[in-house]
Amino acid sequence: MRGALRRAATAAAAVLAAVAAAAAAEAALPLTGEAAPAVSGLGGSDRPPAALDAAWTALAGRPTVLVAALVLAVAAAFAPLARGRGLWAVAAWGTGLLGGILLVPAPFGGEPVAAAWAVPAVWLAASLLVYGRVRRR
Repeated sequence: MRGALRRAATAAAAVLAAVAAAAAAEAALPLTGEAAPAVSGLGGSDRPPAALDAAWTALAGRPTVLVAALVLAVAAAFAPLARGRGLWAVAAWGTGLLGGILLVPAPFGGEPVAAAWAVPAVWLAASLLVYGRVRRR
């Protein structure tokens, strides 16, 4: 249980770190390609709660990022369970991950995630999950 929570927290933190890096570099967001949020007040804050509030305000306007972080966190938590149950479980895991990334942000008012990178990324993730099992055969 603790391992699943740790994997979920790591996945969510990785998405948020990628968004923070995109905002700092003034580049496009890694999930949607839209402009990174302007984080005013972050550089001049001298207290961690003020910096966290400024970052949260910037992310609140980007529901796709928050929902995608949640979807990836859930997928990371369930990856070992899928790996342990076999190839069909990994296929179901990959299908759920791809469906979650592509379809879940829309009801929350988010921008669609670019399928051009999402599909190969999920294929790669599922392939890495089954690599050890297939290689032993």
